[in-house]
Amino acid sequence: MINYLINSIQSKGKKEKEDLANEYVRYDIDRLLTMFKWSGKDIGDTVEQKFLELITMSKGCGALTEIDKHLYFMDGGLGGEPNHNYMPTLFIFANPALDFNKSLKIGEECEVLYNDGLGIGVLPLLSRYANAMSENYITLKIADIWARVTALISASDDETKASAEQFIEKLVKGELSVIGEDEFFEGLKAQPIHNGANSELTNIIEVQQYLKASKYNELGLNANFNMKREAIMGDEASMNNDILSPLVDNMLEERKAFCERVNKLYPDANWSVEFNPNGAWGQRERIEEAEAKMIEEAAKEEGDENDNDKQDQKSTDTKQIDDTIGD
Repeated sequence: MINYLINSIQSKGKKEKEDLANEYVRYDIDRLLTMFKWSGKDIGDTVEQKFLELITMSKGCGALTEIDKHLYFMDGGLGGEPNHNYMPTLFIFANPALDFNKSLKIGEECEVLYNDGLGIGVLPLLSRYANAMSENYITLKIADIWARVTALISASDDETKASAEQFIEKLVKGELSVIGEDEFFEGLKAQPIHNGANSELTNIIEVQQYLKASKYNELGLNANFNMKREAIMGDEASMNNDILSPLVDNMLEERKAFCERVNKLYPDANWSVEFNPNGAWGQRERIEEAEAKMIEEAAKEEGDENDNDKQDQKSTDTKQIDDTIGD
């Protein structure tokens, strides 16, 4: 299963960049595996939620079928003659452990779960950010090393070079030393470097934070990033809330639609799915529901106040009319 991830990263260059990119993707997949919570027949038994999500997210789709009265979710390939919507009509299973190698008709003998509307999966998105973040991390590492260099030292002869190295070595160890020869000063030159390392490090860290926040935003988590270096207002902190939901909501809808098809094909399956209430996405959903409820209650209270104002005004007008008639 890990090969899905490794083979999907198109990072080129030294092994360090490839390892970093793969590491970012693996940790992101670990986080995403907590996004949904499944329930129903054979989940936790012949169908493990972790591998169901790993197959779906990494490959873009997987399929469920029944073998010996038990449900199994497996990797495979799409095929067959396209239907009227130009969608595949067969799913090709190949599972050596179960000795199951068949092409089954979608909707009649199996059901396909797409990770999203186009069955893309999350690896292209994760790989894009992983490659950019690994490049930036290496840049940060190099800049951090160069920040240690305050001057370039040159020596005119081997003896002066050896003395300079010994002097620097003792400084690294925390030992003070004494220079006892004028030849050392005459043969040694130091060229100060004003590399603006602190400013450069700050810029690189900001880029890393921007990439990380953008990735989490695309995955439905509000990791706010703001270039302002002073305090930000609450409206600025929540200004990107509206763009958080489309992808993850689409992923949830695909899974709910899949559960409906499964329950229709296998009436005793009773499958369902939701955002994991204990995970970050479930907490986000609860916050959104609470905010929506607060807005609804505020609107209702405002409507009640307007109705009361109108009723008071009506009573006042009626009293004025009665007083006029009495006069």
